[in-house]
Amino acid sequence: MVSIIVLIIELSFLSIRKALGFDQIYRTIATVFILIFTIAFIYDTEHIKKLSYLRTPIRIGYYLRLFLLFFDLYGQWIFVLPNSGADADVFYGWAENYMKKGGWTRTVFPKVIGFIMRYVGQSRLYMQFLVMLCSMVSICIFAIILYDLDIANNVKYRAVAIVCMLPNFAILSSIFLRESIVTMLLTLSIVSFILWLQGAPFYCFFFAIAFDLMAAIFHSGTAGLILGYMVVLLLYDRRWKRFHANFVNIFPVALMCLFLTFMYFNYAEAFLGKMLGLETLSDVANTTDVGGSSYAAYVGNSSSIGSMIIYTIPRIVYFLFSPFPWQWRGIQDIIAFLFSSMFYIWATKDAIAYIRYNYKNRTMVIALLIVLSCVVFVFAWGVSNTGTATRHREKLVIIFGILWALSHDGSRDRVIRLGNLILL
Repeated sequence: MVSIIVLIIELSFLSIRKALGFDQIYRTIATVFILIFTIAFIYDTEHIKKLSYLRTPIRIGYYLRLFLLFFDLYGQWIFVLPNSGADADVFYGWAENYMKKGGWTRTVFPKVIGFIMRYVGQSRLYMQFLVMLCSMVSICIFAIILYDLDIANNVKYRAVAIVCMLPNFAILSSIFLRESIVTMLLTLSIVSFILWLQGAPFYCFFFAIAFDLMAAIFHSGTAGLILGYMVVLLLYDRRWKRFHANFVNIFPVALMCLFLTFMYFNYAEAFLGKMLGLETLSDVANTTDVGGSSYAAYVGNSSSIGSMIIYTIPRIVYFLFSPFPWQWRGIQDIIAFLFSSMFYIWATKDAIAYIRYNYKNRTMVIALLIVLSCVVFVFAWGVSNTGTATRHREKLVIIFGILWALSHDGSRDRVIRLGNLILL
């Protein structure tokens, strides 16, 4: 890809420049480099076969994120984008400090950015642009995996267009937060998992685990995907592409459990972070009732197993679909509901309806629902306010996008031959 080559050349130039003693990347240089990359990216979307058929929504998504990036940095006197401001500034401050002095940072994200700046130089604009590109990697991978799935082209186009234009996802992709990096790693993970579902070698399943563990370094809640992967590995028969009890799968499950046990005992602090501080059931739920966006009063606590069973569904519903109308405090909440919550309601509702029939992609939809149920369970019990929920669920937006595309395929096959009935 030309754009990747251009990015490597730019980073190499900045690295040489930094070695010569130029620590600061001037705004003019950063802007010119962004413009050159943009031209290369447009060229790629025109000439790469698996992207060209979706080039219009992909380019619109890129332009939208580029606009939001510049607006976030130079238009805050007009309006501060949601989730931007203090947190992003603190993260960049930590990254600068790590670049100059090393040492401790609260999360891995500023350490990664600080490490990059140590070799290429310091620029909020260019570093934020690199973070934004992680979101575009997710979108391009999304388009490529849809190209290879048995889905009608018009459904693929609509799915990519919807994901590219979701306002909350676009904003979180453009500001200086870790969400874009986590989304990219989760996208690589789920794509590896889908390839394994379709019959690729077992190392694809291993890659799915590995990418999810990388995402867990940035946010431990994403480790919930692994639980879903293990459930599917145990129950899914790739030969017949159906779910049933399969003793043949016990050995690879046991092997993966041994690997995960090794990772836990040796690297738990890196991958699980604050989860290690949980000592009792009551430590699981975030019930902090702070701020007007809190929904802690509606979703209970984890004081007992029974309480967790009772409140799990409300927790999941509020995590995925809030802010509900009774939570609206202004235009921002209304926009969040219409252009974020509604997408997750839409995707979830239609996916559940889809599996009632023997459609051709039914088993893949079931597998994705299992995986999403596990990771959403983890996030739902760690979140109790709308602002945090809308930020964390966007990490899963590409997975929901794939689920939406599969369950909206126009070329469905309702025919169930009696001798071929797949029982779940």
